[in-house]
Amino acid sequence: MKLADIYFEAGKYQESAKIYTEQDKKVRKDTRLLIRRGISHYQAQNPAQCIRDMEAARKLKTRDKSIFKYAGLAAMDLGDYMLAADYLKYYLRFVKAGTPEFEDIVHQIRRCGKAPKLRFEPAKAFVQNMGSEVNTLHDDFSPVQSPTRHDRLYFSSGRENSQGWLRDRQGLENPVTGSYFADIYYTETEGGIWNKAKPVSTIIHSPVHEWIQGFSSDGSVMYYVKTSDMMSGQLLTDTFGAEKQYFNTPGKINIPFSPESGDRDLQVFSDSFIVFSSQRPQGFGGYDLYWSKKTGDYWEDPVNFGKSINSSFDEFSPFLTKNGKILYFSSDRTEGAGGMDIYKAQFSPELRQWYEPQNMALPLNSTKNDLGWKVSADGTTGYFYSDRLGGLGKYDIYMAFLNEQETNQLEYTEMPEFSINEAQISAVNTESRPGIDTETKVPYLPATPVREFISTPFYFKPNEDIFTPQNIILARRIVELMQIFPSLKWCFLPIHPKDRGERWICFPA
Repeated sequence: MKLADIYFEAGKYQESAKIYTEQDKKVRKDTRLLIRRGISHYQAQNPAQCIRDMEAARKLKTRDKSIFKYAGLAAMDLGDYMLAADYLKYYLRFVKAGTPEFEDIVHQIRRCGKAPKLRFEPAKAFVQNMGSEVNTLHDDFSPVQSPTRHDRLYFSSGRENSQGWLRDRQGLENPVTGSYFADIYYTETEGGIWNKAKPVSTIIHSPVHEWIQGFSSDGSVMYYVKTSDMMSGQLLTDTFGAEKQYFNTPGKINIPFSPESGDRDLQVFSDSFIVFSSQRPQGFGGYDLYWSKKTGDYWEDPVNFGKSINSSFDEFSPFLTKNGKILYFSSDRTEGAGGMDIYKAQFSPELRQWYEPQNMALPLNSTKNDLGWKVSADGTTGYFYSDRLGGLGKYDIYMAFLNEQETNQLEYTEMPEFSINEAQISAVNTESRPGIDTETKVPYLPATPVREFISTPFYFKPNEDIFTPQNIILARRIVELMQIFPSLKWCFLPIHPKDRGERWICFPA
């Protein structure tokens, strides 16, 4: 049990969960161990087991109220938002108002009220895990398609045999509490099948993480961050050799992107334009998205994308399509399904500003974190990484087949149109700053057509109560629809008393 506690305190939750489970007879009698096992299950993506352990600790009359928080978060992972809200509302009673934790729990409760609506949004893609040839039991993340070889995908991975080996949170080698540090790998597809991933040249690998960011437009330069903690680091570049497969000696680059200060998720849109995520002062909250352009020989100061894009929460993983008119990014704002969701925003040349970002819905998004979305060069597929349930390990890389081709990838511009008139765009998108009109409204894309929801009939026998167990489930489903879509005006319910033909009940919502 001591080893399980060591794993738990080191954040190696899969290992701690395994040992706690092997010692079930002892664990289920001890509320401290039950809670630790429940947290381990939650972190190891076993939410149902987490709820089971938290309920077991409650029945043993534990005084630790965090059981309701973890049970609520686990219920969110399972998509049971009503149960999650119940747990979290109860936990909120024991959290001091005004504290960061209080605000976070309120945020999660609000998400529970909004997330169910995403179930009824049309799917925008078919998503599949890229499989064991690419993913491992460890973290696989930040996929980037090669600009010159579209059958090749680069990514970072903290898998076995990495250059950094097993290191603890202080960066020291430790086979017990350590985790594998990330190196850069690539995989290629042949006949639609992805080959086993291979590491790139060992020249660039080191005992710390190598986090790939992207490539120059001609594919000759790779950008990556060397970091010990994934929070701060140093931006480096590598140039390919003659065969565009081997790397030369790493070098530094002078652009207004500072991983040393926490900047992350760099996209080199062109030789004179970049976008990235940063928590710089005077932002809208947490991490915001920024862009910068090069005029002559000098890079201008980064510009915040503004309130049309950024929120009081975190925005990560910006990706501009090649014509600069569509911006994809991830955010944990209230409208998501859970964790970080992928959003899409469109720039309006006529209005000179961005439309309200739209959630990319299920299954592209999940109840967990979905990050690093990038559209392929032909606009038919996309790649991202996620710690969603059902993966092979922690973060896995996924491929999405888009229902509609992203044709904005088929046009190219060196400088996005939204950046040309900087003064006007900044004025439209800046909030609560001197001399700025803060009443400017963010435009919305035209509303989608009204959708119909058709249910199965209510079946019942003569002289039988219409509300059979099956019909009660169906009725609750209809009530949920009415709550999610308050604009729903009428419901037509098909009633099928056996041997009496079909009847209909119509009532206002």
